Amino acid sequence: MRRVLLLAATALLGSGCIVTNNDTTPTLGSGSVIVYWDFVRNSVNGPIAYDTSLSGPTAGACPQSAVESVTIDPLDSGVPSATVNCRELNPQAGQAIQGVVIDGVPEGNRSFRIQGWRTVNNHNVAVYDSTVTVSVVRNTTTPQPTAHLAPVRAPAEVFADLGYGNPVQLYASCSAASFPTLTYSITDPVGTVVATSPAAGLGCPGSLPTLVFQDLLDLDDYDVRVQGYDSSNRLVFDSCAASFAHFADDTGQYGFTATALTLPVPACP
Repeated sequence: MRRVLLLAATALLGSGCIVTNNDTTPTLGSGSVIVYWDFVRNSVNGPIAYDTSLSGPTAGACPQSAVESVTIDPLDSGVPSATVNCRELNPQAGQAIQGVVIDGVPEGNRSFRIQGWRTVNNHNVAVYDSTVTVSVVRNTTTPQPTAHLAPVRAPAEVFADLGYGNPVQLYASCSAASFPTLTYSITDPVGTVVATSPAAGLGCPGSLPTLVFQDLLDLDDYDVRVQGYDSSNRLVFDSCAASFAHFADDTGQYGFTATALTLPVPACP
């Protein structure tokens, strides 16, 4: 596990002019804390914890959350920030660990902002973000409870369009497509379903594309699948898995559209 030395400002006063202070207020000491992290994913079945093993064979990104790096920003202790891999190699343990030892933190209860980051289109994007409080004991290394980092969320809209033939031609309206009943599912790279349509499906009332989903989503890459059924509940449209990179406000003109096809209905993997 990596050690992060956070030097308090008073530690820099090692030379120069010495000023005598007759204040009898006790001087704060410092200690070390061990901070681990995992990640929370919102799903149709409620929150799910990712990367809970806290360790793995290789350093770098955490496998389920895909978080590449983690920043630790002290909020009230006057010490600098640090950036580490989501998993840092611990040679003694022979494994990579999701956590750090933070040295030189003033004693008492201290707050840190911990963020998980990914690289998206050559930009760093914070995809998890939480503030945690740690308890620092003078001259002691204190393990802390695992920090369960909350997902960063943004609005998303998903639309369904309907097409047919090869090359694909788009239907002008739901009426032209015989008013299929639509369903959708949104699934993350681990296979967790984060949103799905009601069991009875959704009507296709008028113009195309038609809105099928509108809500907040955790920032991540997703597969969106839209399907359409006729009045006999036969599958007549299918988009298969359409890739949706959701790392910003994806609404309105930036909303995501999945096109479900027929004649023929595609054979999906």
